[in-house]
Amino acid sequence: MLRTSIHIFILAAVLVSAAFADELTQIIQTDLTALGYTPGNTKGEMSTDTIVAISKFQAENNMEITGEASPQLAGVIKAKLKKGPDWAG
Repeated sequence: MLRTSIHIFILAAVLVSAAFADELTQIIQTDLTALGYTPGNTKGEMSTDTIVAISKFQAENNMEITGEASPQLAGVIKAKLKKGPDWAG
C-alpha cells in the first residue's frame, strides 16, 4: 500500500513538473521572439530551434550556456524586455 502511494505521488510530481516546464518554455519562447530570436514554435514544445535560441541568448548575455529553460532564464529575459533595446553610441 505504501509503495503504491509513493508511486502515485512521484507520478503526480512528474506530471505537475512537466506542465510547469511546458508553460515556462512557452513564456521563454514568446519572450525570445519579442527580443528578435527565433525559437521556432511558441507552444511550449522544446525544439532544436528553441535550444539554439536559448543558447544564443545565454551566450550574448554572459550566462552559462545550457540551452535549457529555467525560471532564472525567464527572469533574465523578462528584465531584458523591460529594459528595452541597447543603443550603441
